[in-house]
Amino acid sequence: IQGDTLKAKEILDFSIEKMPIKDFDHYTLSVGYPEMYYKLGAKKEARETAETLLQLYKEKALWLSTFSKEFTDIIIDEIDTTLYIYNSILSDIKQYDEGNYFKEKQEEFTTVMKLFSHLIEE
Repeated sequence: IQGDTLKAKEILDFSIEKMPIKDFDHYTLSVGYPEMYYKLGAKKEARETAETLLQLYKEKALWLSTFSKEFTDIIIDEIDTTLYIYNSILSDIKQYDEGNYFKEKQEEFTTVMKLFSHLIEE
């Protein structure tokens, strides 16, 4: 049924219940959840899924930042993808959420980005 937001939310909730983001190792398949929840007016669920994804991508970025500059060529694509997806989630928050929530998450992202300063040419 077109426009049935209640049914759409039930389906999203069911999919999260059956395939929890943290337990499902293909996080990129879950990146759309925050935006879908925001569009349905379910801000609580949008923030919960965004928080989960941001934490996962933050942890991955932290791990990638531990590699020395000599490994940059090997991991640069993984760094790029991780930061791109992290920023994509932030873009959804910026578009659909109000208040200081986006600002707080943006500051965390900036802190994560600084972890890669050793890989940037001077």
